[in-house]
Amino acid sequence: MTLVNVATCCAKVVNFDSYAHFMPKFLTACFASVIALASLSTDAIGQLPKDPNLLAAGCDTINYPIPGTWGRGSYAPSLPNSGYYTGTSSFGDKEKAHFFNLSATSNNYITRCFIHFGKAASSVPANLNKAINIKVYDGTSGAPGALLGSTSTTLGNIKIDVALNDKTDIGFPSAIALPASKKFFVSVDFSSLLWNTDSLLVYSSLSGRTPNYCWEKWNDNTWHQITEESGLNLSLYINPFVSPTTLCEVVQPVKLAGFTGTLTPKGHLLKWTTASEQMNKGFYIEYSPNGQAFTTVGFVPSAAVGGNSNLPLQYSFLYQPISNSSESIYRLKQQDLNGTNTYSQLVFLRNNEATASATIGRLFPNPASNVLTIDWVKNVENGSLLRLVDAAGRTIKQQTIAITAKQTTLSTAGLSGGIYVLQVVNAKQQIIDTQKFWID
Repeated sequence: MTLVNVATCCAKVVNFDSYAHFMPKFLTACFASVIALASLSTDAIGQLPKDPNLLAAGCDTINYPIPGTWGRGSYAPSLPNSGYYTGTSSFGDKEKAHFFNLSATSNNYITRCFIHFGKAASSVPANLNKAINIKVYDGTSGAPGALLGSTSTTLGNIKIDVALNDKTDIGFPSAIALPASKKFFVSVDFSSLLWNTDSLLVYSSLSGRTPNYCWEKWNDNTWHQITEESGLNLSLYINPFVSPTTLCEVVQPVKLAGFTGTLTPKGHLLKWTTASEQMNKGFYIEYSPNGQAFTTVGFVPSAAVGGNSNLPLQYSFLYQPISNSSESIYRLKQQDLNGTNTYSQLVFLRNNEATASATIGRLFPNPASNVLTIDWVKNVENGSLLRLVDAAGRTIKQQTIAITAKQTTLSTAGLSGGIYVLQVVNAKQQIIDTQKFWID
């Protein structure tokens, strides 16, 4: 936020009566001396080219690919308030919405949208199941009006996309008709979340808005342009899919119908099915012991003649990892004949699936920060150890488990963020159970 914006923002305080209903928030924004940029990043998010071969006829995406001048950031107020201006915060804002004016176009429907989230987490694992509603409002009046339609995802689903630095693809159950004015809002509803237990943030631009602007619903259920709170002039990273008809979607050259993995005596058996293929070269199989660095371990060519098929095709690949990591993580890198790559979702396999002898119950909090608590589902053998292993397979620490313990605490203070594995090791040095957890 520039000094000019700060001065403009604070100048509005001259008429105290007209701004009394939001003064606590407004004064914080104006007189906390600066607006902190909590996290700034200019790295590119995976961008879909506006190639007519990738979009259904007449379909368009708004502000996508992301304009090269935008950059991306997460704006935060300075203390004593905390949180994100375009996400959860101590202000208790309920929704963040972006305005779109398509009156100069022939578009009549919105069918889906991309939303780029910068943060998604909760200190309470069960809260990852909280519903996050995505809503479309009539914008004829210039402010959010009647609700036109909505859908939902979960905080946990968004967290996966954030971990992969990917956008969240939101599909509405059916096409939503735009109002006659073709002015509308798309919003993210934060009302199910509680600051600072839960955290969710929509990325915003760093260099002004193109071409529209964003609004927010305050905790008193009134709508305001975000400039009223902070003076920020920005766009949210929300990209509607719109068209003249009810059909508007990304046409993927290869439609993956399923991707699974199974432990077998000979190794990890990966299976996947395609519903249809166009110009498909094949699939690179990528492996990681920690979900951070992937290595190509094989390639399976397309079973379709010339890479084209309208019939379901099935594939499989067998691999035995050398790593001693307790988990193996796989993904497919599908490649078109023109060299374009598309990645699948991840498949996680535990290398020791001794579910019958499972002893570890709930781990909390997960992600952990300073202390991890382990609930035991049954007593361990005398002389058993709790071993902490990092993503590289190195033992970081271990401690004895009391045979009558119902809970055990493990200090994680000072450990680097990432994936870790707990191992329960008996007196014979046999691993009888493992479970993964995260450290923020």
